[in-house]
Amino acid sequence: MKYIATVTDGSFPTNSAVIQAPVREAFAMAKAAGYDGLQLTIRDTTDYDIAQLQALMQETGLEITALATGRIYSIDHMSLGAGDESVRQGAVARMNKIAAWSVPLGCPGLVIGAVRGNYSDAGSIDLYMSQLEKSVREIVAYCEPLKVPVILEVIDRNESRAFCDPEETRKFVEKIGSPYFSLYLDTMHLYRERYDVSRCLREYAPLAFQIDISGEDRKPPMESVIDFRAAIHAIVASGYDGIINFEIPAEQEKPVSLDYIRKLVIKEERARELKGAGGVLDKLVYGKKREGLSEAEVQREEEESLREFAGSGKLKNLIFDVGNVLFSYIWPAPLTAAGTDPEEALRITKLISRSHLWPLFDYGVLTVPELVEKYSLIYPDDADSIARWFEGLHLLPVERPAVWDRLHLLKEAGYHLYILSNYGREIFEIHTKDRPFPADMDGMVVSGYIHMGKPEARIYRYLLDTYALDPAECVFFDDRDVNCTAGEAVGIRSLQILSEEQLIRILDLLLSEAEKA
Repeated sequence: MKYIATVTDGSFPTNSAVIQAPVREAFAMAKAAGYDGLQLTIRDTTDYDIAQLQALMQETGLEITALATGRIYSIDHMSLGAGDESVRQGAVARMNKIAAWSVPLGCPGLVIGAVRGNYSDAGSIDLYMSQLEKSVREIVAYCEPLKVPVILEVIDRNESRAFCDPEETRKFVEKIGSPYFSLYLDTMHLYRERYDVSRCLREYAPLAFQIDISGEDRKPPMESVIDFRAAIHAIVASGYDGIINFEIPAEQEKPVSLDYIRKLVIKEERARELKGAGGVLDKLVYGKKREGLSEAEVQREEEESLREFAGSGKLKNLIFDVGNVLFSYIWPAPLTAAGTDPEEALRITKLISRSHLWPLFDYGVLTVPELVEKYSLIYPDDADSIARWFEGLHLLPVERPAVWDRLHLLKEAGYHLYILSNYGREIFEIHTKDRPFPADMDGMVVSGYIHMGKPEARIYRYLLDTYALDPAECVFFDDRDVNCTAGEAVGIRSLQILSEEQLIRILDLLLSEAEKA
């Protein structure tokens, strides 16, 4: 996880900023507290000196991950849903101005929160929603070439009546259909709308740019009626590994909320590691919850069910993820091969893989040179190492020829084979060039080519529609539980692959059933 502090300059009252101080002091406080970065509140580009922010990022190593824009509405009364076209256009222009200004900061996410306004800003609900959608489309169209993510907060009706429902917000994000447009969640807003906070987090966290931690009325999490133990369990169980942002009253002198949440996350992550090592599991197997099973017992159940499915003659299509399924990886290899100390190489690798920029690479909206440039803005002291890592992308994969041989035999046995993978376009081409398994595929859906990604339902539907597949005739293999759960949700049987040995055993099982037929 990446832990972020919401910050204001201290010039106005608020109960949602963890750190409230002039910008230099705010960076120093965030660094001392142990945060990984900041979310800045911003009304206009004149609020901050861009050169000072760049210098502070370099000095502290902190990122600026998002820009909260609510004061555009609360102070200037500029609404993205305004019925008055001049007001609406002014709000869009202000948002676009901030987006362009933010590029040298590494393209932080541009938040659409309170700036969406309210129904009362237009003559009717229909007009308001029409104006708001028009504004969002204009902002996203402007931000895409800049590589600036736009994020729509699931809010509560105390602040706006628009997009208070996470499912409605998800559908709207999908309707806009841009890799630069996503939702974000806030535990306080979910609670105020009387949603089951943990259930919502488990379901929607994988689709979120960030998750705000805040109790009812912005209380610290350890003082809240919200069950944050269950909430963090749901976040970790969902597979989410992104931004955790704190929106609570100032704790700059003693970061108790950060410490509390970080300990909960560490506890949950360790528990999952133990489960992966053979401890007691609580996971999904073909969409049914199985509790109290060891990893070996879960796998035996999965394989027996798969054997029955294959033996029935109904299984026709095998769908494979690539990463940790058809390849293994040694992520620090580009640096260790160049003589970098292994611990330092691992540190650099984590900076790269855990940044909010990496999903944009998977989506195919950033090229390698663009990505290197943006990482260098965020981590100037590590710029040379980051560039060297990207120069050695070809060193990452570890081949699995025993798996590939079995894929070829399954193809000959009559199965149709497909790839469904989150992969940047350039790196996918580097990793698959001169490898034999793509030739055995009947189709490939790779996120970097189509600007969609797992676990979004639409990428699964895209695969099914493109190749006219019946989900009832498919099995999907992926290394991430959240992606398997998403496959199950669209009707595809899904198995989580945890090792090469497990996958080989499954493929041999399928070959054995094919021989019987």
